[in-house]
Amino acid sequence: MATAADMVIAAPESLRDDKPGVLIFRKRLLPYSETFIANQALALQRYTPCFVGLERHEQGVHYIEESRMHLLDDATPNLTLARFRLKLGLGRNHPWLQSMQASRPALVHAHFGNGATDARVIARALRLPLLITWHGHDISKPLTGAFGRQVRQAIGIADHCIAVSGFIADRLRAAGCAEHKLSVLPTGVQLPPADRVTPVPNNGRVLFVGRLVAKKGVTHLIDAMASVQKRHPNAHLHIAGDGPLDAQLAAQAKRQGVAVRFLGRLSQQAVFDSMRDACVIAAPSVQTPRDVEGLGMVFVEAQALGRPVVGFASGGIPDAVRNGHSGLLVEEGDSVALADALVSILGDADRATGMGRAARDFAAGQHDLQTQSGKLEAIYDRLVGDFTRRD
Repeated sequence: MATAADMVIAAPESLRDDKPGVLIFRKRLLPYSETFIANQALALQRYTPCFVGLERHEQGVHYIEESRMHLLDDATPNLTLARFRLKLGLGRNHPWLQSMQASRPALVHAHFGNGATDARVIARALRLPLLITWHGHDISKPLTGAFGRQVRQAIGIADHCIAVSGFIADRLRAAGCAEHKLSVLPTGVQLPPADRVTPVPNNGRVLFVGRLVAKKGVTHLIDAMASVQKRHPNAHLHIAGDGPLDAQLAAQAKRQGVAVRFLGRLSQQAVFDSMRDACVIAAPSVQTPRDVEGLGMVFVEAQALGRPVVGFASGGIPDAVRNGHSGLLVEEGDSVALADALVSILGDADRATGMGRAARDFAAGQHDLQTQSGKLEAIYDRLVGDFTRRD
């Protein structure tokens, strides 16, 4: 059986002092749901990743703790006061900035637009270009009022912006991002070796993986499963994840008589094992007033393991799933169509097998981590070159 190492990049054995550094900025290092940031950075070949943040996030910090990490919390006795001073700017002799200089950084790469103002302080103090990757909730709300001003300010201070999907790119264009400073680059995943991709099991299992919040649309999935289980008695639902809707979703499933097992939050290894044991991965995400699926890394990971995905064509998901080939996407919020799509795969082993193969091929062709990280380094090269000539 493949291990988590097949799809999670290990910290580099060497700090690669002969290569220029890139300061990977995230306010908190690192939420469990954002380990794709670590994977992308640790796959770099020509730049040394140095993780920069304000404080630790204990859920996922172990993914990067063997790499260079520079936390404002470690450089000051009073983080609250330090964060206030950060808004006013920092001098180059600040201990936090001095700790970064040893890595010979060539640029700052911030993840999520709402971290732009903090990342700009670093970039300006160290005289480096600033790149921002936009992922979803940082650009999904209506571009009005304070949020709209925040987004436009972030775009304005960035030397370049990366959108993880065409949907996110369109949102950035609507906010005023010029084409010359915009690239579309879906985040990649580590592909397990082809000989470790197992056939799709004919066991009726539908798996959902994600936070139990409104954006993930699990209430629509439970509605759909009530119909699926009437037509396909062997069908059963596993839900991996936790969140504020735990109790509400459990009550809904009981009320509708849906056979479901709540697995809670799993380790990354356990998530991959659960995907291998499933016939189909459910992706019922919907757009809410505050959030949207920018791409859907779980769906890409599932396809890398050779599992078809069924869900809604919401946000950036159409960039993550090739509809009709590696999975099936239906109109957002349509639980009846979602049920029909699930039944069409659960009830046809040959179709499930074919879609599983197509899913693996699609992930390998469009979302291979090494390929995508190479494209990212090409963006780094252009940005550093342009900035050097301008400076």
